[in-house]
Amino acid sequence: MKTILNINLISRITLTAVFLATFINQSLAQRKKRIMKQDTSINNLIHPAGYQTLPINEIGKVQKFGQGPQDVVLIAGLGLASDQVFAQFIRDNASKYTMYAITLAGYGGTQAYAMPPAGTSYAALTWHKHSQKVILGLMKKYNLKKPVIITNSQTPTLIGLRIALAHPQQVKAVIAIGGELVRKLAPQKLTPKQRQVGIDAQMAPHWFKTVTGETWDSNMWDDLVYSSNAKNGKRLSDKINAVPVPNLLRYMIEHWAYDVTTELDKLKVPVLAIAPGFSKALDDLYPEASKRFYRTAFIDTWKSAGDKVKVVVVKNAGIFVHQDQPARVNQLVEDFIK
Repeated sequence: MKTILNINLISRITLTAVFLATFINQSLAQRKKRIMKQDTSINNLIHPAGYQTLPINEIGKVQKFGQGPQDVVLIAGLGLASDQVFAQFIRDNASKYTMYAITLAGYGGTQAYAMPPAGTSYAALTWHKHSQKVILGLMKKYNLKKPVIITNSQTPTLIGLRIALAHPQQVKAVIAIGGELVRKLAPQKLTPKQRQVGIDAQMAPHWFKTVTGETWDSNMWDDLVYSSNAKNGKRLSDKINAVPVPNLLRYMIEHWAYDVTTELDKLKVPVLAIAPGFSKALDDLYPEASKRFYRTAFIDTWKSAGDKVKVVVVKNAGIFVHQDQPARVNQLVEDFIK
């Protein structure tokens, strides 16, 4: 009976997650048909046949910028290249920081890691751990002195926090721009086991595995969630949708399967979350506050961190806060790491 009850619980969790946490939004459905097609011949959980993978001791790419006294590690998410995502931040701060833009494997047109053996839990964080190990190696290789790790979106936020948790003596601070601490998958708080089983046994094999490319693209965030500038939001959306689904998906559902808040009591490194306040134009598309899931994902998510994280909400900005409000973000970063 206990097993049956648990399965039923996870099924309810999955149903909620599919319709609330799979990037579905009403404004997108109003403008174009929201597609929910699945195709059992597709397997998004593995790479296509013949795909050339990256060795686990490597990373997508590393680029050095600036010559300032403070070392900074920049890590972008959502499948994008770090040098492009942080281009203006790099230009603005070249004299203040020496910056290492690290593009994760599989992002920005680079090769991804091999998929782990079948049956490996997403909560094992396989790709996240590969990335963490390589980034720590790069910090040693380039002799970085207490760098500040600046991240954008969900995967890099988790990577930065886990590096800080495991190696507090090597990191000065973590700054999460437009980051998502933990994905809300159900109305109630899930135990780590419930979260893991919900992803491993339900969402991954029964939903994400077989969604078509059309389904994936049509259910991503609205352009205005990415940027309060509609043109920039569309540009970002197009770039994100061009990333191979398996490359985005592996990192994404590893993040969803893991709750880092259970470890934050051990956090010894200062953390600043620069959260997007979004725009009136976006909120106007969602008359009912209960449907503004983007606020749950990128603002409310930080409440569970308590006083372990300083949170600043920047108005009129999307997930790419530093692109929408560059001067404000530059000042927040400078003030936090003084």
